[in-house]
Amino acid sequence: MHVLIADDHKGVRENLRWLLKEQQPRWRLSEAASGQEVLEFFRKTRPDVAVLDIVMAPIGGIATAYRILRTHPATQIVFISNVYDMREGSAVTRSLGVGAFVPKTDLVRLLVPTIKRLLAAASRRG
Repeated sequence: MHVLIADDHKGVRENLRWLLKEQQPRWRLSEAASGQEVLEFFRKTRPDVAVLDIVMAPIGGIATAYRILRTHPATQIVFISNVYDMREGSAVTRSLGVGAFVPKTDLVRLLVPTIKRLLAAASRRG
């Protein structure tokens, strides 16, 4: 399983890489520092899951997810943010009809179970 981590803060990407490696050592991990890097990455490789910070410059996570899903609809998207709370982030996720939202304050507790839930649901659908 391949997970792409996208956040414009290097420290967040490093922490997420450590968290995912610690909890799921068999997962393959890649990183991107911007929405543009994510889109370039998807031109070459197709990760199973993209963990996207909602607020990135110049292309944010929502616009990036929209573009990914137009060409790679099977990709599972997990939005993360420290700007949106759970209610707001979940509303954004529902409005796009994809993936899930995890506040950055709950990443340690919720990120891996959320990814596993999305993958399990996707495998049941198809």
